[in-house]
Amino acid sequence: MHIDETTFPIVSGWEGELMRATGMLSVPGERLPALSIAKPSWWSDQALIGAGWTPPPSGRRYGLARFAFSLRPAERQSVRYVDMVVYLHAKGDGLRPTIFDMIPKAAKEEQTGILAVGIGPDFKFAAPDNAGVTLSLRQSILTATADGVGENAAHWAFAIRSASPLTGSQIMYAIVELMPGVEAARASLQLVAEIETPYGPVRGLLPSSQRNALSWVLE
Repeated sequence: MHIDETTFPIVSGWEGELMRATGMLSVPGERLPALSIAKPSWWSDQALIGAGWTPPPSGRRYGLARFAFSLRPAERQSVRYVDMVVYLHAKGDGLRPTIFDMIPKAAKEEQTGILAVGIGPDFKFAAPDNAGVTLSLRQSILTATADGVGENAAHWAFAIRSASPLTGSQIMYAIVELMPGVEAARASLQLVAEIETPYGPVRGLLPSSQRNALSWVLE
């Protein structure tokens, strides 16, 4: 199976504006960047591998989840930093799912262009050579932090660089491990951004009234 990120559609799951954090300077009429969060995409282990997939004896299952967001700053604004966390929960009863692997990885230098990545038989991201599942990914924003493997949450932080402003879409993938008896995973998202405005830096948050809407079952 091949997933080409350059042509795969993004379906919006939520759209709105960031809200100003409590205590931040407020200027009448000033609006913070518009934010769009995509509805997560999900491919189960059987869908990825096909008819030849044999579940492991442990009874654990795996799947590939795609998350994406897009920021559109207002005039004379720039987004300097974005922190995004995906929290995993079990649908119904059972142990919480965990992050088995994730991309993009943290990097010290900017990476641009198309990156080819494979998923090996151990359900880890690997070189695409001879991999049964491959992905073609856009790389444009420096990933300052990427952690959460083995935990119930994936955390990415993106930092601005002169050649890579934090505008447009950013896409992230996580391989999710589900324990025996867990029907499906539920993912909830949290995002914080630092915005540079003509009046100084502002911390932008998701509207508190909308946070419950940013939760989807991965199935």
